[in-house]
Amino acid sequence: MSYIILGCIFLVSVIIYDQLNYKWKKRDLVGRKYKIPIVGDFFNKSEKTLKNYVDMWNKGVMTCNMILHKFIIIPRETKTVRDVFARYRDFKPTGPVIMDKVLGADNFVFSQGEIHLKFCRFLKQLLNNDAIQKYTNIQQKIYDKYLNLWSMSNKPLIMTDMIKNMAIEATIAVLCGKEDLDKKSISELSEDFFILVKSFDLVNLPLNIPGTNLYKSIQARNRILNKLRVYINDAKNDIDNITSSTSSHIGVDKYKSLIHDWIILENNDFTDKEIEYTLLTLILASQDASASSLVWTLQILADNQNVVDDLKIYGDNFLHSVVKEILRYRPPITMMPYEATHDTKLDNIPIDKGTIVIGSIYPPLQDSNVYSEPDVFKPDRFISPTVDQNNSYLVFGHGTHICIGRYLAQLSLANFIKVILKNYHLHHHITENSQIVDIVTGATYPRDGCILTITKNTKN
Repeated sequence: MSYIILGCIFLVSVIIYDQLNYKWKKRDLVGRKYKIPIVGDFFNKSEKTLKNYVDMWNKGVMTCNMILHKFIIIPRETKTVRDVFARYRDFKPTGPVIMDKVLGADNFVFSQGEIHLKFCRFLKQLLNNDAIQKYTNIQQKIYDKYLNLWSMSNKPLIMTDMIKNMAIEATIAVLCGKEDLDKKSISELSEDFFILVKSFDLVNLPLNIPGTNLYKSIQARNRILNKLRVYINDAKNDIDNITSSTSSHIGVDKYKSLIHDWIILENNDFTDKEIEYTLLTLILASQDASASSLVWTLQILADNQNVVDDLKIYGDNFLHSVVKEILRYRPPITMMPYEATHDTKLDNIPIDKGTIVIGSIYPPLQDSNVYSEPDVFKPDRFISPTVDQNNSYLVFGHGTHICIGRYLAQLSLANFIKVILKNYHLHHHITENSQIVDIVTGATYPRDGCILTITKNTKN
């Protein structure tokens, strides 16, 4: 009996400490009055929709939550969010506990200081605005292949899953130089990356045993890495063949992928493992966000024929504004998690080391003080953007860890739009769920999957 009493006393003590710890961290922030004992919001099954997130943001300029022992703060104001992104010594990018087990604790994404700068300086050579222009023909060729295939069905199609396959093929072609992957390989890669993304939920248990998301994601990662090793070795063989040729300068220009450029430029500064994991991370970071943006592009263009007409008149000068507005109106990602590296303050609020601070991307993009009628699609607003619009445009983050593939992401959308304008007409079959935005594996999608009939233009 005494052991039962001692056990009860211990449990009550833990619960009391847990509540006091939560109340101490919460202070005056908006959030639950009391934490659910021990687990917090670990088992929260609330529907992951943009509306629910907006309701949360509307509760206060800085809300809080707790999952297990992790205290989470969610600021919504542009200035505060930019502050989190910019203070790289105080806050570092983070994710669920299992992320570093899957991507590697020494992955450049999690690195700080000189190590991170080493990777960024090198990758910027490969992904700056000038370097990526050569990928235009590759992307447009793949986009046109898929759009043509869909147009041949001559019936309404649910686009989301099909777009994901197209996105993975375009990404592998650009980054790895593989333009001839068969359907089986594309489907396998798409499924494995979905497993990875799905595992990066804040409430996954960090147990590497059969049946858990961590176990499944590590198996998926290994399958992807096996394929990437083949692609990298193929690229090395390409380069070896080029350098042995008397007309090597002609051959080098033939290969238009990031991994070929990497091999040509680098001088043994990176190990094979670093190259493999960097490619894995770049594809993973772009895959779901890219698919989301492409889906929204189809839906938005189908719903705004006046914008399509203006694009045909004003061309590239207007295209840049349309791309920016698509990403503002329906950003693929709504939040980015960071972790406090030491005790600090944010807007004079004490932040303990280890606190998760989630930078909210969506509220700054919907700020009515910056964007008139923010819930309306208006590309004209970016023809001559204001300083406030530039500051609040956090689609790709801000600061040291700003998305390194941001130029490629925008080029991809521009190329997709160009192919649509030249060859296709879109008809959107609007449903009651078309404008309901679900958050699926971290990215935004229309609940109905975007139902379109795509037809070839009779004259261009």
